Amino acid sequence: MPTLIFYETKSGACPVQNFLDDLINVEHKESQYLKSDLFIKQLKRYGFDINQFQSKAIKPFGEGLWELKPGYIRIFFYYSNRYRAFVILHAYEKDTEQAPPREVAIAKDRQKEFEERK
Repeated sequence: MPTLIFYETKSGACPVQNFLDDLINVEHKESQYLKSDLFIKQLKRYGFDINQFQSKAIKPFGEGLWELKPGYIRIFFYYSNRYRAFVILHAYEKDTEQAPPREVAIAKDRQKEFEERK
């Protein structure tokens, strides 16, 4: 079973975990936190087969980047062969049909930095 690694900044902050934790503190968004947490756990358990258990839970985004889609939250990740782990890179609240280029750029930058740093 693959492991999960949450991307951390050079200073040790974990932006995705901070984003998810902030959802708990907003009354009407607690359910989004719970759904996101469930999807992350299922990604760890089922890997790329998650779509068999959660319809359209993930979709490829190119260049090894994937999107996990729990409700209105979008979570970018990729699979690191070196670490045999899913690396959770970036999360944001969906408010448009397409992923905003800024959000995709953040995920790609973090992916590149993670690979170069580790």
